Amino acid sequence: MSIPDSWKDHLGSWKGTYKLHRSWLEGDKKVVECKSSLHLDSDPRRAYATLVYTWEVDGDQHEGTMLLCYSKKAKRMEIGWSDSWHQNTGVFFATGPEADDGSFLCKGSYKAGDQTWGWTISIAFAKDRLIVKMDNVEPGGKADWAVDSAYKRDA
Repeated sequence: MSIPDSWKDHLGSWKGTYKLHRSWLEGDKKVVECKSSLHLDSDPRRAYATLVYTWEVDGDQHEGTMLLCYSKKAKRMEIGWSDSWHQNTGVFFATGPEADDGSFLCKGSYKAGDQTWGWTISIAFAKDRLIVKMDNVEPGGKADWAVDSAYKRDA
C-alpha cells in the first residue's frame, strides 16, 4: 500500500466549505453550510495517508478522520472513515478504483434496521482545489448527496 504519486504535492493544510444535506428535514434546515479545515498527511514512508477535517452543524463542532491506503498494482483506494456526527460509534470501510483523472469513488455499505444502505466517498483534486463528496444510497439504489465540500490551500 502507498499513497498515489500525484498526492505528494497536495499534502498539507486546506480551508474551505462543508455542506451537509439532511434530506429528512424540511425547508432551510435541510442544507447546512459551514467553514471547514482539512489536513492531508502521510506517514514518512508514504505507505498511507490521513485526511483529518473539522466542520460544524447546529452550533456543534465535529471532526472526521479518514485513513487512506492505495494499491498501485490494483489502482484501488481503501478508506477507513470515522466522523463524530455521521457514524460516531465505529469505522466505516469503503473501497474503489482510481479514475483516469486521478480521482477516487469509493463505495461501502451500512445497516439501518434490517436494510442495507450504501455510502460513497469521492476524493478529487481539481487545479488548486480538493473536493470531497459523499452520497447516501438507498437500499433500492437511489443516491442522494449527503456531503459536498471544497477546499483551497491554507496560505
